[in-house]
Amino acid sequence: MNKDLLSSTIERTLSLLEIFIQNPEGLNPQEILDKIQISRSTLFSLLKELKDIGYLDQTESRGRYIAGPRLLSWSGTNSPSYQTLITVFQQELHNKDLAETIALVVPAPQGVLVLDQKEGSQIIRAVYSIGEPLTGVSAAQKILNSPYSEEILESGYALNRTSDFSELALPVCADGIKPVAGIILNVPNYRWKKEKLLQDWLTELRAMAARISYRLGALQYTPYHQS
Repeated sequence: MNKDLLSSTIERTLSLLEIFIQNPEGLNPQEILDKIQISRSTLFSLLKELKDIGYLDQTESRGRYIAGPRLLSWSGTNSPSYQTLITVFQQELHNKDLAETIALVVPAPQGVLVLDQKEGSQIIRAVYSIGEPLTGVSAAQKILNSPYSEEILESGYALNRTSDFSELALPVCADGIKPVAGIILNVPNYRWKKEKLLQDWLTELRAMAARISYRLGALQYTPYHQS
């Protein structure tokens, strides 16, 4: 490859990656073109290549482009914005039909805040208030707020049961270790006994939390542990 052409390609690629670091909420192609001097055909070629190798991701087949796991890891980003968390949560659950409600939560000064949820299909189901802090004792508080119990450090999840419902919470870790958010499954006790709940949901929720963590840049998923 011609030296000048190689230099130009590298410069365009790095400029494109810088744009996504500066805009964690993502951009559509026209917004990218407004920020960088590049032809539309060249842009789409770069976007496809960067997406294929994990430096960019896309919310849907024709959705906004966002920083992928390799770019987030390379840039040292470990505190994703609320919009980034919502985007990857929605992307993970987009095509899933859930019988029970799963919510995305984050630690906040006013307590544990609900950012988003995917409601279950059951007539009787949990419904959270988006943008509002959780009230009472929640499994989310146990996985997000230190000091963590020995049980949580060992198992990587928290289960909270009241007389009427159960919450199963697992951490989301942008660096694979430290929780920055959590996902909560909320179910009525009359439908789910503890043993059945863990048997049917724990593995699936752990895989879901891991995939969301990978999308945020984690190279591993070992909550609360270095290895």
